[in-house]
Amino acid sequence: MSETMFNAYRHDCAGYTVSIDGGMQVGVVSSFKHPPLEMAGEWAAGAGVSAKQFRRFFTLGELKAEMTFSDFNRRMAAVYGLTNRSLIIRAAMVDQTDATTSVKVTLRGSVNKLDRGEWKQGEKTEEKYEIALSYYRLEANGETLDEVDPERGVLIIGGNDLRKSINKALGLA
Repeated sequence: MSETMFNAYRHDCAGYTVSIDGGMQVGVVSSFKHPPLEMAGEWAAGAGVSAKQFRRFFTLGELKAEMTFSDFNRRMAAVYGLTNRSLIIRAAMVDQTDATTSVKVTLRGSVNKLDRGEWKQGEKTEEKYEIALSYYRLEANGETLDEVDPERGVLIIGGNDLRKSINKALGLA
């Protein structure tokens, strides 16, 4: 990972777009929540010392992302329940020195939860969607930071390929 890509300044999201199966959505997504990356698998004691615990295998639990639309959204509702949908989120992150980082999130999966929320006269509506993911990738300035692809056995977190040696031993790398 490039040491010059990030600095110590706080980054604010200056704006973002969402593409759902190739159709661009600008300004209608009020929030996006990345999938939490949580290690799963067996715990094992290192060298017989139970105080030193580590993960035996690098795997992740279930991946889910969430999106909130600031209005009734027919395009997103149309893909509800369909599998292998593609979503791309592009964001501009600006730090306190006005340096801009281009961020791209690629998701593949199924929209499995739809919450149309509560409607009140004279107030804006929101719809919340949960996406069960089969693929997730986070890039900053074109460099992959995180990539999770269970079908290909890929698990990169923070630019570190956690399954590299396992995949090499399996003939996948």
